[in-house]
Amino acid sequence: MSKRTIAVIIPAHNEERLLGTTLEAVKNQSRVPDEIIVVDNASTDNTAEIARGAGAIVVHCARPGVAYARQAGLIAASSDWIVSTDADSLPIPEWLETL
Repeated sequence: MSKRTIAVIIPAHNEERLLGTTLEAVKNQSRVPDEIIVVDNASTDNTAEIARGAGAIVVHCARPGVAYARQAGLIAASSDWIVSTDADSLPIPEWLETL
């Protein structure tokens, strides 16, 4: 059986203060994701720039609301498995491997 790909979707609205820490935790998973997609949900701060700087794919969603942002990320993802976390979360290192 071939290895399944995993995308992590992170909806974010004005999360410049915490997003970098969350992205670091996602990148340091014991099972590294194949895609990290940050959905910039009408942010007015440096959320998108921080995401790009960390190597994430940035998708823009002008319609405010986490449900719309999460859906925009789902549409943009191309992986077999898709998971989501919040921009201010710190997933444990084994999160993706456990899933």
